[in-house]
Amino acid sequence: MKINGVNHTEIISKYMNTVNGNTPKVNYTSRVSDSLELSDDAKKLSSYMRAAKEMLEKSEHEDEINAAKIMEKIKSNDYSIPDDKIIEAIISGLIKGN
Repeated sequence: MKINGVNHTEIISKYMNTVNGNTPKVNYTSRVSDSLELSDDAKKLSSYMRAAKEMLEKSEHEDEINAAKIMEKIKSNDYSIPDDKIIEAIISGLIKGN
């Protein structure tokens, strides 16, 4: 059985062509085209999801603004909670705890 050796010269030549950017240009064309159609329900769902995301982002932004305002009031010792709100929260917690 005869085993043919590897042609080192050809391999090195191909490698050098690749490194130097001398690769042969191949023009591939596709004969198949893809298409996608969304049902009306999918379009509605997409618009609902988009609206929900926008509302959530707006809500988060408003929460950040409110938290920053409260932090500023706390730092300047101007933040206070009415006594009736504190009592209401305590009683509500006790009722839910039982």
